[in-house]
Amino acid sequence: MGLCAAVDDFQAELDRWVTTHSGTEKKVSADDFKSWIGTVLEQGFDGGVSLDLRGCCFEGGSFELGPTRCCQGLKLSNGTLDISNGLRVKGFEGLELEDMVLKGHDVGIAMTDSCVSLRNCRISSGCTLAIASQSKVDFSHCQLCESSSGDGLIVLGSKAAATAQSCDFENNTGSGVRVLRGARAELKDCTVGNSKDSAGLVVTGAGCRAVVTSCEFLANHCNGIAVADGACVEVSDSVIQDTAGFHGLAASDLGTKVQIVECDFLNNHECGVYVTAGASVSMNQCIAKGSKKFSGISVEGQNTKLDATSCEFLENMHCGCAIGGGAQVNLNGCVGKGSKELYGIAVTGEATRAELKGCHFSHNYLCGVYVYGGARVSLERCVSKAGKEGSDGCSSVGFGKGSLMLCGSKLMDQGGNFGQWHRNGVSMIGGGTATLTECVSRTSGPNGVTVIGGSSSVLARKCDFGGESRDQRLDQAFASMLQINP
Repeated sequence: MGLCAAVDDFQAELDRWVTTHSGTEKKVSADDFKSWIGTVLEQGFDGGVSLDLRGCCFEGGSFELGPTRCCQGLKLSNGTLDISNGLRVKGFEGLELEDMVLKGHDVGIAMTDSCVSLRNCRISSGCTLAIASQSKVDFSHCQLCESSSGDGLIVLGSKAAATAQSCDFENNTGSGVRVLRGARAELKDCTVGNSKDSAGLVVTGAGCRAVVTSCEFLANHCNGIAVADGACVEVSDSVIQDTAGFHGLAASDLGTKVQIVECDFLNNHECGVYVTAGASVSMNQCIAKGSKKFSGISVEGQNTKLDATSCEFLENMHCGCAIGGGAQVNLNGCVGKGSKELYGIAVTGEATRAELKGCHFSHNYLCGVYVYGGARVSLERCVSKAGKEGSDGCSSVGFGKGSLMLCGSKLMDQGGNFGQWHRNGVSMIGGGTATLTECVSRTSGPNGVTVIGGSSSVLARKCDFGGESRDQRLDQAFASMLQINP
């Protein structure tokens, strides 16, 4: 008998076995399954045999699928797989699960050196699925939920990769998805929610990479997304909302890079985005709104960097954007509006640097811009308005003990009842150096610039402070400290 005929006969035998064992009323024990599958896998054919088991209920035991020389593909569909003692897939090419329920309690599913596809499957009741080594696993319309033993999905190893589309990772004890040890993951149109003891998505370690598109991260306990230890993540067109413990997205450590495009960070507990310890984040056309405890964006620490373009920081508790500890930030065309307790943007601390271009700060409780403690800030073509009506009042720019440069910017207020000195364009308290070039001040206070205490110097070039003479609009008590050039 030729090889092709032998393959055909064996395929016919498989088809008869499938007919006998298929159907929702048919139950197959783990021992029978392993014995029979073992027979299939030991055949000496070079390929061409496929197996499709439909409607089987596989019960109990520990299932293991290993390397095969002959089985072109194994498909389990429209049934249940009881993995009470775990499931291990090793070195298996072409395993497909469709419309299956995998159930167990405090057990693991391990896939190593395999290619696996899961479609319309539910993995729950305490299972954690781990993808390792050189495995490539694709998920579509699956649910990996309610893991009582840890994370919903773990991807680890430099050649391990997972892609998930339209999947749910919810109500897991640990993270919804965790990426470690150089692994890669792609999530599209997924929901990651209510991770109870960790972040919704955790990506940590040099070489790790995750791409997130059009996903929702809802009500996770620690952070919506956590990136650390040199990992790289891209997030676009996604919503990170209602994080209960800390931040919408947290990025930390040197080498960590995060790119965020057209995302909304809404009503998170501490900050919408938190960047620290040398991480680097870029944001474009994002919204950080309604942070309940601190700021929309917080950036702190030496070598920590943020570049944000056309972003809005709205109605956060402390500040729209808070920068400190030696961080370096560039904002271009951003809006800081409606901060409930403090400032549109606050920049504090020695070695902290911020460059703001074309930004607008208004309707914040106190200053539009606040600079203190040795920070160095430049504003080019910006608008800063003093505190909103009903607040205690403040200047458009509050400043002390640092360096401030304003070019082509407008300093205004919101109206309302304030003490006169609070409504100046710039208030310098406790020393510092300020340079104003081609700026306009239109506030209800008496001065374009007020200097109060400390060793201060101000240089104003071609500025309009709105009075009959520039000298009268400046604080006369400190006129000797000021240089006014037409």
